[in-house]
Amino acid sequence: MRRALPIIILIVLAAVLAAVIVSTSGSAPKRVLWLPDGVRAEYLGTMIGNATFSTELAWHRWLRKVLPRKWTGWIPQATTANCSSGTNSVTVYLRLTAPAGAMIGSTPWQGYRTEDDLGFRYSREGGGCSTGGGAGEQLQGLILRSYPRRQSSFWLDLLDQTNGVMARLRVPNPVRGPFPEWQASPLPQALTNGPVTLTLEGLGQTGREPWWYIRPKWNLIATDPAWSEARVRYSTLADATGNTGQWLSPREPAWLVQARVYRERFEDFGPSEQMVVTNLVIPADGEFVAIDQSAELAGVRVTAQVLTGAGTFIVTNGVSRAMVPPATQGSGYSTSSFGNTIVESWHGEMPFLLVEVRNAQPGDELFIGMFDEQGRLVELERDGGWSGGRSGVQYYRRDFKRPVKVQSVNLKIVVSRPLGFEFLVNPADVQPAKP
Repeated sequence: MRRALPIIILIVLAAVLAAVIVSTSGSAPKRVLWLPDGVRAEYLGTMIGNATFSTELAWHRWLRKVLPRKWTGWIPQATTANCSSGTNSVTVYLRLTAPAGAMIGSTPWQGYRTEDDLGFRYSREGGGCSTGGGAGEQLQGLILRSYPRRQSSFWLDLLDQTNGVMARLRVPNPVRGPFPEWQASPLPQALTNGPVTLTLEGLGQTGREPWWYIRPKWNLIATDPAWSEARVRYSTLADATGNTGQWLSPREPAWLVQARVYRERFEDFGPSEQMVVTNLVIPADGEFVAIDQSAELAGVRVTAQVLTGAGTFIVTNGVSRAMVPPATQGSGYSTSSFGNTIVESWHGEMPFLLVEVRNAQPGDELFIGMFDEQGRLVELERDGGWSGGRSGVQYYRRDFKRPVKVQSVNLKIVVSRPLGFEFLVNPADVQPAKP
């Protein structure tokens, strides 16, 4: 009897705790949405920045510690997710459950946005992540870069293809102030960074609901001829609460207009800023030519790796290489892992160039030029950004049509590091969009 007494006490305590939990959870309102296709969407919580979300509750963890393992089978298994959304963003997590246990493919909504209590709608969002939780169930993370951070809660609208509201959810705000107090300056404003003086002469609103944008009017003056043809490539907004985007609440006392100025012409970069590779023969489809030439450009390690024909280029653990003929899978990048083996694959229906970049700074852009024996430009496909399956490594790929009657090509590669500018402006100074 003495041996059995601790177990009996433990069972009684667990039963009491379970009863308390059930009664407490039953008194709290559930945040559940029913979507038009019958899918049930349950709000689970939010996470700030890159923190990992888990469906495991604190009492789940406690019971797993105090109960014998054979008694914990009834405790729900935890599902985790991490949308890696940046330090200033918030991710809202929903559990989707399909009727009759059907599998969930694409998300039932086409986009989502947030709205404050006075009716201002922030820009439409679309990024997120998903994790399968079993047949008929899925965990969805919806990334928010901008929302009403000064409120204790806000509206989250799920949108259909016509931007109509499918369903809306009231979400508690996990971010609390106080926030910095920003003081705007009148326009025009002029700032100098190195050889460039950039003047923000005015701001306008452009676009349409739900995609509004700022339209800055710039004037750029450079004391260095190498920057005389530079231009502003990106303009984004931020506010004191941490929101970022192309359009923010006009009720904020100030917006921060962030601009980056880039050099874009090869002739504006000196010999020490360029990497040149000559006499490269374009291989046949299903084959590749190893280049493996490197240079240090603006502190960035750039390696021209391979020139390929059409097909799939495969790299195993960053070392072993192979090429297979083109198939019907189209173009793209994929990665997979098996134990300690990591396989990266680039699929291409045209020849392509692959360049590896290490130690790039935020905002750095890689400009690549390909020229034939006569110095004529070989047009590369539009920049599709970079990919990378290993930490700190970025791969830039450029597709191109096989040029006619060209025996070899030459490469020029530069790292264009921007000059940054930040202007504090009054949202009231923005000229509204014309009807």
